[in-house]
Amino acid sequence: MIPAAVIGYLKRSLWIFGFAAAGLLAAVELVHFGEWLSREHYAVLVEWYPRFLVIAGVSGFAINVNKVSLLNFYRDRLADAYMIRRSPGQITTSDRIRLRDVLPTSNGPYHLLNATLNLAGSRDLSLRGRRSAHFLFSKLYCGSPRVGYAPTSAYARGRLDLPTAMAVSGAAVSPQMGSATKPGLAVLMALLNVRLGQWLPNPAVRLRAGLVFWNYFFVKELFSLTDENDWYVFVSDGGHFDNTGLYGLLERRCRTIIAVDCGADPDRKFDDVANIMRKARIDFGIEIQLDLGKLHGDPTTQRAAAGFQVGRILYPPNQGDVAGEGRIVYIKPTMSADFHESEDLLEYARTIRPSPRRRPPINSSTRGSSSPTASSATSSPRPASPRSGPAGSADARRAAPRCSSGRPQYSSRPSRWRASVRRS
Repeated sequence: MIPAAVIGYLKRSLWIFGFAAAGLLAAVELVHFGEWLSREHYAVLVEWYPRFLVIAGVSGFAINVNKVSLLNFYRDRLADAYMIRRSPGQITTSDRIRLRDVLPTSNGPYHLLNATLNLAGSRDLSLRGRRSAHFLFSKLYCGSPRVGYAPTSAYARGRLDLPTAMAVSGAAVSPQMGSATKPGLAVLMALLNVRLGQWLPNPAVRLRAGLVFWNYFFVKELFSLTDENDWYVFVSDGGHFDNTGLYGLLERRCRTIIAVDCGADPDRKFDDVANIMRKARIDFGIEIQLDLGKLHGDPTTQRAAAGFQVGRILYPPNQGDVAGEGRIVYIKPTMSADFHESEDLLEYARTIRPSPRRRPPINSSTRGSSSPTASSATSSPRPASPRSGPAGSADARRAAPRCSSGRPQYSSRPSRWRASVRRS
């Protein structure tokens, strides 16, 4: 068997050789094109050059880079799978539900869709390591602590629908991928239109009706110049910043959190959990005490001692409030030693052959977990108080992070707005 290190070296060598050959071929073709142009068609090029400029300018306004990306195809497939409406005798697709019209059932959870605000081109030195920030979609507010929050009823002119928000939340394949962004790969993916991310209105800017020069934003995406200062911001998969969905819940200081981690983690390294623990400590001063020892699988039996663990969340004092403590129930789909699975699951675990790069699979749900619901978390927030948020309900208080004011605050500049909600 060829060692993995040798295989990796050969792959890198082939990539280098391929790029070198392509560069040499491009140089030769460029020389031939120059000779052909100087001999015969220089006058024709001079005549058509202004027309090319006009066509490029018109296409920059007419071609919406969001419309030609793969996100629309991805959104439709997700809608066919999850956005269905059952009626007697038939099942139909409900793919045009506006995000602002999403209504939970009685005592149901308030849904937060986790996404990532890409900031690879930001000048803020504190973002050099992350190159991204948290972004969320909800019924009442959309936005990020970085750029503020806008009412969903007005955000994107109120046209943002639930399937689009769900697809953006799972847009893992994108030129801009948070801290994993690679400028060279971003150029290649953008030119090949391997793009699932989306340019969405900046919540900090009140957009006016008018034409948008989309080529400008495509160039920013192409060369990893995305930041938080333009009319539009680039939003992609929530896993590019937090793959557990816990960041928004910890920001709201929820007392009870049930987290189901279905991320692909065949080696049980718990990278996603470690990532959110680190960011919670740095950003909010929150300590998460969670013992994951029993969730590690036995390599001989391919079973873990337990399928879940209960941990503590230690919240620091916040704006005059006393320090609090919460509870987190962390669930990892697994073949546990104390649970008698059905025979079909046991047969599935026995017949899967591990690949050379991973251990025998303990997690039976890691395959096919690329949907935006692969990592999710729900919470039980504190009881509602008489002091409600801008919508006058407990849902409004949960819709945006608890900040200093009790209603949406608009800055002195008429083109910008920010929304915040008083904590209880």
